[in-house]
Amino acid sequence: MKLILQILCCSIFILNVAYTQNFALQFDGEEDEVRIGNNSIFEIQNQFTIEAWINASEWRQESWQGSIVCKDGPDPVSGFAFRCGKNGTLSFVMSVNNTWRELATGPIMDVGVWNHVAIVVDNGTMALFVNGEEEATLEYNGQPSGSAFVNLKIGASGGFEGRVFNGAIDEVRIWNTARTMEELNAFKNESLAGNETGLISYFNFNEGTGDILGNKTNTNLSGTLLNMTEEDWVGGTSISSTDAGVTNITNPDMVSVFQRPVRVGVEVKNFGSEPLTNIPISLTVNEELLASEIITAIIPIDGKMTYFFETILDLRDNENIALK
Repeated sequence: MKLILQILCCSIFILNVAYTQNFALQFDGEEDEVRIGNNSIFEIQNQFTIEAWINASEWRQESWQGSIVCKDGPDPVSGFAFRCGKNGTLSFVMSVNNTWRELATGPIMDVGVWNHVAIVVDNGTMALFVNGEEEATLEYNGQPSGSAFVNLKIGASGGFEGRVFNGAIDEVRIWNTARTMEELNAFKNESLAGNETGLISYFNFNEGTGDILGNKTNTNLSGTLLNMTEEDWVGGTSISSTDAGVTNITNPDMVSVFQRPVRVGVEVKNFGSEPLTNIPISLTVNEELLASEIITAIIPIDGKMTYFFETILDLRDNENIALK
């Protein structure tokens, strides 16, 4: 007997969707990159945060191959690389005392959708966040090793050829502070002024044309588009005011589902910019739709709730069960 619990759709859009429109850059996964330079302001200190919105067209085979924001150099190893690949895995590597320390999530992101990603370095701890949720942490001892002669790049590795991103990137933010989960969630859907405390570079990609990517925090550290054309300016991340998704199936467990009638419980999160209610939700068992219900409770912005389906399922006669 086997019970399979599958979250279907990380993000479920519902009625009355309102969008904010901007621009992003589409990287071809071959030679496109934005080169910013090797200023010392980009060297990781005891506290550091990088944020971005990414929309992958495909995932590279390994998690280290799809560079998002990188300043990584070889011989000796130095700097850092924020990257993705391997079926939606987010990863980060940082040189500590000239030795790589790497952190990675599981394969949790989808292609063709916007994901907010962040890495936070905070006095001996690294943490990866996807869509506002902490997904992986790692402790380290020692000091980050700088990469003074390596360029900071968006969409490509600073010192390793072929490690390039295939997809769109938007809203890159670099901080010399450790952003909290609350701060990431509070501002990931909002544009910034560019003068926020701790913000050392802010690329909002809203030029929509040309070969320069402006830096709203420091105009002297703008980026230069290489091997890219006007066609690579595309629509940016669209943040829905009404956007909810199932993030976890909490029950039933594998034993009870084969022994007695059960109710299915799921964790639902509000990803939008407004409180939500009257959210449609459905349950499929072995590819058959068995329940379509409405969540009438109010879920605040970035809030979660556990919802139990009213429909009671009797699945004792099934050998294998797949819940979606």
